[in-house]
Amino acid sequence: MILIDVEIYNKTENEFELFESIIDTGSTYCVIEKQIADKLGLESGDILHLWQMGNALAVPKTKMKLRYKRTEYDVDGLIVEI
Repeated sequence: MILIDVEIYNKTENEFELFESIIDTGSTYCVIEKQIADKLGLESGDILHLWQMGNALAVPKTKMKLRYKRTEYDVDGLIVEI
């Protein structure tokens, strides 16, 4: 895991917003906390069913637009409540 600064597109403000992020290079999805996703105007989509720590975990998917080192990326994300 590494710590980086990444910009996430805020659909409410129509601009990118800077976040300090922990990056797990082996992860399939980006994960964002629900309060932050709501603030950024990210829409919930399909539900992804995972098995986590002995229990079922159902989390909504979202599409995220990220910018890192002046390059934009469209990525799949998961919205979790912490």
